[in-house]
Amino acid sequence: MKISDINPLDYLKEYDEPGLETVLRSHLIPTIILEWSRADALPENALTIFIEQRINLLL
Repeated sequence: MKISDINPLDYLKEYDEPGLETVLRSHLIPTIILEWSRADALPENALTIFIEQRINLLL
């Protein structure tokens, strides 16, 4: 795995295979990021949504 300055939506598309949602859940990463990647669009408040969902998963 290589760390780069690739847009996270594009990066996730490279790994979007069956089972990715399970991996994201197991790492407490909100799966909404995968939905955004598939739609090729981020809402204006994406970071806020992501952080709030991540906090909820961690609690």
